[in-house]
Amino acid sequence: MVALLVGMAAGSYAQVRTGNSSEGDSGIFHVISSQTVSKGRLWFGVAHDNLDRDPLDADESHYRVGLGFGITDWLQVQAAWDVLTQYDVDPKGGATGFFNTQFISRNTWFSGLGDLWAGLKLRVLDVRQQPVGLGVLARVKIPAASASDGVGTGKVDLDVRGLLEFNVQDTVGLFGNAGFLLAGKPEAHRVGNQFVYGAGLAVPYKTRLQLVAEVSGGVVQSGGQIDDYTDLGVGLRWFITDNWNVTAAYRRNVQAGSDLSQHPDGGTVVLGYWPQPKVAAPPPPPPPPPPPPAPPPPPPPVVVPPAPALAEVYFDFDRYEIRPTEVEKLDKLAQYLKDHPDVNIVVEGHTCYIGTDEYNMALGFHRAEAVKEYLVSKGIDAARIETVSYGETQPKYDNAQEITRRFNRRAWFVIREKPKP
Repeated sequence: MVALLVGMAAGSYAQVRTGNSSEGDSGIFHVISSQTVSKGRLWFGVAHDNLDRDPLDADESHYRVGLGFGITDWLQVQAAWDVLTQYDVDPKGGATGFFNTQFISRNTWFSGLGDLWAGLKLRVLDVRQQPVGLGVLARVKIPAASASDGVGTGKVDLDVRGLLEFNVQDTVGLFGNAGFLLAGKPEAHRVGNQFVYGAGLAVPYKTRLQLVAEVSGGVVQSGGQIDDYTDLGVGLRWFITDNWNVTAAYRRNVQAGSDLSQHPDGGTVVLGYWPQPKVAAPPPPPPPPPPPPAPPPPPPPVVVPPAPALAEVYFDFDRYEIRPTEVEKLDKLAQYLKDHPDVNIVVEGHTCYIGTDEYNMALGFHRAEAVKEYLVSKGIDAARIETVSYGETQPKYDNAQEITRRFNRRAWFVIREKPKP
């Protein structure tokens, strides 16, 4: 059965909301839940209860107003007042009796003010945070109904009961009550104490609808003039909003077996306001991981300072000694290297085409080395100077005529950035 109810709730509304009972407090009809309102919040309910469970042919109705206030998140003060009580008694076969709500019948019809119940409810365990909910309800009846008409006993009663609650897979709410009603003793009547009990369930269906049912009753202790009773109720609860709800139910006295019980059926209608507990918003999703750092920008192009106005150093035919006319060029180059210690140079040695390849390659090397030696003599670190020979392989000018061929007997310079340490 429970599996069927869970299946009905699954996929429809996987949360058991709290609604108002016919007592105004949270619960089903007369079975009270362990829930309390949050600190500083109010609950409110109005109900019409029709209870017919007397051996007389009796029709009994209560119009009730309930109000509660959260003193803390786990303790509330509450009251329920039957602002209008009506009953219609039509004895059959000379039968006499007492209403099980401890009314003493003196008239066949009465309509007037009923009794006031006030007390405290303590929530010990919260079913929203624990596997089971647990609470205690303690209230007193303040006599307000007419004792002379037999509508009330005129005595103070005490109702103390334990409240049990748990949820099945967070979909079906199960409730249980058990306790004692300690009755005041009216004169000339024996009104015994009662063991009161009840069990109920709430099954969410669709978005705002609940199927609700309960069985509740009382067992009268010995010496009383009233009978045991057991009521069964089945109904629907609709949540108009998250907090406002209305309940309609059919109720029946399942112990009605006497021919004198002409009205075993009854009903309950409840309009209530129960502020649902504030549910903490789920934590926001973690922020997405930061994007990978952008690759470092490419290093700025190395700006090599311009070399001095020096294109080439020229040599005599078949010679590698520095000509006096070329000294000034090399002095300027040496000063440039001193002013720019972050650069190195490559000295290229070249020749004209006269001579063998091997000879010209060696001659080009000697010319490059001659330039290097001169620069070193001017204070330039030899490690900053690289020499290379191209011989006659890279002529820059026409080798066919001496007037141009002589410019191929040269040394050429390439400026390079100094390697990083």
